[in-house]
Amino acid sequence: MLNAGTRKLVHKKRALVLTTSNASRLARVMRNVQALHNGGYIVDIASPYHYDSLPVSKQVIIDRYRAQNAVFSPKRLLRAFLGALSSLVPLPEVTRRLIGWQYGLGRTSGLLSDTSYEVLLVEEVELLPFALSIGAQNHHARVIVDLRDFNWTRVDVAVSERLANRRQRFIYRHFLRSADAILVVSEGQRRALHRILGLTSSVLLSAPWYHDFAPRPPSSEKIRLVHHGNAERIRGLEMLIEAMRYVEPRFELHLYIVPTDQKYYESLVESARHYPNVWFHSPVQLDRLVATLNMYDIGVVSFPPTTLNLETALPNKVFEFIQARLGIVCGPAEDIARLVSDYGIGAVAIDFNPRAIASAINNIGLEDVWRFKMASDRAARTLCFEEQVATLHAILGDLA
Repeated sequence: MLNAGTRKLVHKKRALVLTTSNASRLARVMRNVQALHNGGYIVDIASPYHYDSLPVSKQVIIDRYRAQNAVFSPKRLLRAFLGALSSLVPLPEVTRRLIGWQYGLGRTSGLLSDTSYEVLLVEEVELLPFALSIGAQNHHARVIVDLRDFNWTRVDVAVSERLANRRQRFIYRHFLRSADAILVVSEGQRRALHRILGLTSSVLLSAPWYHDFAPRPPSSEKIRLVHHGNAERIRGLEMLIEAMRYVEPRFELHLYIVPTDQKYYESLVESARHYPNVWFHSPVQLDRLVATLNMYDIGVVSFPPTTLNLETALPNKVFEFIQARLGIVCGPAEDIARLVSDYGIGAVAIDFNPRAIASAINNIGLEDVWRFKMASDRAARTLCFEEQVATLHAILGDLA
């Protein structure tokens, strides 16, 4: 019996987030961690990186080789060999074990064995077999996969990338259906997942937290275009730069590109030297990104749909443009184009080539810019994570 002054102990739910990426550079992963924390969960994270700014209780380092800058090391070579082997031996148990060895997950499993979890949130599908093993040990644990990328088709030339894609497709086929819930980034991705694998999923838009900014009136001298993101060849950023050859002098393009592919980044910088209306800027931290974008007029996003992932993309940057109260010019990718048209926040090009993007830009006047910005201001109240987090909380409630 409890005495009058004795408090009843309340069990706090615990969640584990698993990622092979640097979560501090991935806005969506950071928001998911914060949402779990705000929802009353004690949050642990298993990752190759250490975090000081995330609200996590326990941090378990799963493997650091991805974070190393060294081009060659025996450990790195062994990990690459195990990754390739798991791609060539398509058996579920073999794949699970080889991925475990590749990421050193045996030690990780030991470090987590004394902790009981209600939720396992998998941010990279490669870690799903491991997460399902932990879930089997925690009989009440529910596994949620955040399928930020659905890499069913790729056009990578490198053998290592083709092998990695082959392994991902195998994981999709043989492990994904064992998850308790799947999150996707767009309606197009949801339909593709159902069409290809017959799996149901829930759309969680990659929208930032709400930012209380006012639209800035455009300058009568220059309309300032902006794009930010990673330097990835598959995104075809060189076509965005080339589009500036065909735009009118009243436009200029500002780029905040993270040099994830250094050679490709350098080629973009070199090509921009030929255009007096293109500027490269140093990338900014995520917590300053929307405020930086707010200085501009139009966000530009156009990724040629060379893969299913790009075809169904609805990336963070679209919603960051909206929170920054910018208009948007996009290519005719279905999910992005529908959002831009439905909310009246910009213009959709008829094609992804440089001339088509330039034509869409040239058709925009100062009054259009202000109209787009005001429409973004209205949309910002809806297209923010405060509204999206209800989807995640509903899933957690359904799985309880």
